[in-house]
Amino acid sequence: KKWIHCFEGVKAIVFVASLSEYDQTLAEDRTTNRMQESLKLFEGILSLVWFRDVPVILFLNKHDIFKRKIKKSELGNVFGDYHGGFDHKQALNYITNRYLDCNFDENRSVYVHATTAVNTDNITMIWKSTKEMILLSNLRDTGMTNF
Repeated sequence: KKWIHCFEGVKAIVFVASLSEYDQTLAEDRTTNRMQESLKLFEGILSLVWFRDVPVILFLNKHDIFKRKIKKSELGNVFGDYHGGFDHKQALNYITNRYLDCNFDENRSVYVHATTAVNTDNITMIWKSTKEMILLSNLRDTGMTNF
């Protein structure tokens, strides 16, 4: 981890997770669930001292596939504490909260976006929002604004 100091001064973290992989396992380890591995990685990144107070933009991608898939493959089969059945909105809310629960830093903001990367209008709007968030963070850091 000699390279980790390269991340000092980071203004934002962008993390992309696949919503549609909640019922799949890793190719290299068929016993490890992909979403659970993603949650573990997300929590590990957020726990690093270099990222304390750094805002996070979380893209929950493949929302279109997830909406179709959740009707056939219940999230509760993978996450035993989920009881929303096949309802895609409840499932999305549950997954969002699982990621938000990984943030133990009360000073860190986590911005969550359910995305469909092939939908250019969706991605354009989200990137615009992301750039604005980073700009505001930079303005706050320089004392040019107090909001």
